[in-house]
Amino acid sequence: MFEHFCGRCRRRAKREIIIFYDIRNTGKHTNVLARYYVDDAGDAEAKRQRLAARRLIESGAIPGKNFIQIGLRSHWPGEEVWDWMAEQGMRWHLMDEIWERGFQAVMADAVAEALDGPEFLYISIDIDSLDPAYAPATGTPEPGGLVAADLLRIVRSLAYRHNVVAMDVVEVAPAYDHADCTVNVAHRLFTECLAGMAAKKRDAEGVKKGRPAV
Repeated sequence: MFEHFCGRCRRRAKREIIIFYDIRNTGKHTNVLARYYVDDAGDAEAKRQRLAARRLIESGAIPGKNFIQIGLRSHWPGEEVWDWMAEQGMRWHLMDEIWERGFQAVMADAVAEALDGPEFLYISIDIDSLDPAYAPATGTPEPGGLVAADLLRIVRSLAYRHNVVAMDVVEVAPAYDHADCTVNVAHRLFTECLAGMAAKKRDAEGVKKGRPAV
């Protein structure tokens, strides 16, 4: 199954389209990934939930240098996983960096890294990259995450300024939600991506902006 999946990734890359969940980079496509954890293969949960990304890199289906992780925090995994990531050329931006430099500055660097070779962006958002105050309905909530308003605007900006071919939002667990907080944020993330694409098309065609943007 996994080998078949990787083969499909490579074939899709040649056609310059990507439609699969959690694909970081295939050929001309790259990924900007918002998440709070690091992929590892240490325990049963990791194997169930996160091992696929590691196997894709180790298989050669995805170059590590274009696998950009943003918003990492938490007390795990161990140093050996970080060493492995560095060996693969993977790049990441911790929440501490976002707090010190600001989200927009960090994203500018992340996009430059992601587009080091590829032409198109694939945005993958783990909902637990957000602080649990904004997205409580997830299996692995972690305090100290991204602010929902910031992430919404970043997604819209990415869609407006770059060639975004696809986007996914994962880790939403509706059964754990309160007042639909999490599902509303997840829904709005897609709306902002589409809005950015629509605004880019509008401006390219010279259409006048309507209210309230005027």
